[in-house]
Amino acid sequence: MRSMHLALSRVSKKILKKYKENPSVLAAACSCLLNLTTIRQTWADDKKEVVEMANLVIEALQTHDNNAELSLLGLGALANLACDMESCSELGDHMQFYLRVIEKYNKDTGVLTELFNLMVNICSDSYIFKKTLIKNDLVQLILGKIKENMNDA
Repeated sequence: MRSMHLALSRVSKKILKKYKENPSVLAAACSCLLNLTTIRQTWADDKKEVVEMANLVIEALQTHDNNAELSLLGLGALANLACDMESCSELGDHMQFYLRVIEKYNKDTGVLTELFNLMVNICSDSYIFKKTLIKNDLVQLILGKIKENMNDA
């Protein structure tokens, strides 16, 4: 199982590096990452690999910030990557990016839910990120947007 997961993660990484201009292909790579186990030891050799993968996903999301499918799958993949306790605090360094996602997708409950899941996973290990979330009322902001969208439906 580990060898299959390693192969899938390496293929996803190559795709994220090679097909930066094709959001559909990037979404497929993110979908693969989303479906890999959240236990890093089965698909990555070290923390550095997880952080590199997360940075590639964030780069793809920033490049194609108008693609809701890519945003949904990419944020889901990041939420899984954040389950790796050694790496999740590094994902907390992208606060401005997360704020832009909230602005851009304030009517997309799926994207907001994946962003919320990502933040919960980061908070499980990062006290500094928790303080930043609380200080900026980001949890309330995201949940408020999700609630608004549910009331509109």
